[in-house]
Amino acid sequence: MQKNIQNSINELTDLKTGVHKYATQWANMPVKEADIDAAIAALLAKGKAISDSETLLKQARLDGRDAVELYQPLIEQVTSLAEGIHKTEQGKLADYNLDIANTVSRTAKTAPSKAIIESVTDDIDGIGFIIKMQSLAGADGFEIEKSNPVDSTLLVLAPPYQHLRNSTKLIVVDDEVEKGKRYFYRVRGFNRKGYGEWSEPVSRVQ
Repeated sequence: MQKNIQNSINELTDLKTGVHKYATQWANMPVKEADIDAAIAALLAKGKAISDSETLLKQARLDGRDAVELYQPLIEQVTSLAEGIHKTEQGKLADYNLDIANTVSRTAKTAPSKAIIESVTDDIDGIGFIIKMQSLAGADGFEIEKSNPVDSTLLVLAPPYQHLRNSTKLIVVDDEVEKGKRYFYRVRGFNRKGYGEWSEPVSRVQ
């Protein structure tokens, strides 16, 4: 549930408690409990719609990532063949949008090494976590995964992970957490050569 939606639901729920407790005084007021219930129901529906859309978006991103990995060998093959065909006429590589000056560095570039999560700390408002990664040479961005929430009293060494998001930044914020639950995070760097090794997992209880 999005933080702002959940905050509004919490406020309305608290207000409804007072309206219900002092029903006599509220009997002739223009706002009824039913109005508050309707607002809460509408907010819950919007929250669910957002959650469902985020699930679909996460799957679409995973499918997109798989497609990139699937066709990367083709990109490398065509690039290599073009460079071979025009070995003696490298000016023609511009017609493929291939930069002659970057040919050596592009060929030498490899997938990033193992990523490292520097820290997972509470967000400044107390809801959610701030995940900070160490800078990783050769990485164009990071893929971040998180575990489903687990009881904070349980020791989980290898929880199942799901895609959280991709980011080109070293700091990301995850607001979708539950109180009293432990979450595990792991990250890996990526570039046009592929994905690096997953970091060691880091966990924290909200």
